[in-house]
Amino acid sequence: REQAPLLANAIANRVTYGEGHPLAANELGTEASIKATDAAALRGFWQAHYRPENATLVVAGDLSEAELRALVEPLFG
Repeated sequence: REQAPLLANAIANRVTYGEGHPLAANELGTEASIKATDAAALRGFWQAHYRPENATLVVAGDLSEAELRALVEPLFG
């Protein structure tokens, strides 16, 4: 409620799409849903979705695959 652009966007979506439309919902959730979210739920979401096998490393430049591996394996394993 303290950030005018987010509030304006939420109101604009409700006016544009109408109450109850999926695109009218605030992507940050409702006040009730935010209050109902606890640390365990956030931790569970993080552990389920933020996984190494779901990540992609995009690299551009003049280096070989071997050179790239030597640079990133110490950082990412």
